[in-house]
Amino acid sequence: MRKAVELGADVVGGIPHYELTREDGVESVKFAIALADEHGLQVDIHCDETDDDHSRFVEVMAAETIRRGMSGRVTASHTTAMHSYNAAYAYRLINNIARAGLHMVTNRWTTPCCRAASTPARSAAATRGSSNSRRPASTWRSATTR
Repeated sequence: MRKAVELGADVVGGIPHYELTREDGVESVKFAIALADEHGLQVDIHCDETDDDHSRFVEVMAAETIRRGMSGRVTASHTTAMHSYNAAYAYRLINNIARAGLHMVTNRWTTPCCRAASTPARSAAATRGSSNSRRPASTWRSATTR
């Protein structure tokens, strides 16, 4: 990934839930965000794209974004595991996502719900997209949740 950045990549990405262990996934998130921070780049991590309620890499993304002061430069894409989280955890996570200024791109056609509508008084950028080839790109819509 460092070589790609040296060659001119303008966004750093990752897929932490594909790593062998949770620890490896956490390290991959931290590495991607640190690399982007070092080079002034944006981050787009395809994150928690599963029904597993234990897949919680988006919380690592929010924490690293806060720690590094990268609000507005980091995007979590897909995040379909969020529909499996219990309400107490989801509420805390959504607050931290908003606090981090983390962008969210949820996959509307495979995500039954994202709970973003219940975000408390803070705001976070949210976009919904489709990986479904039967839906045109025009189904993408940008919104700010409150």
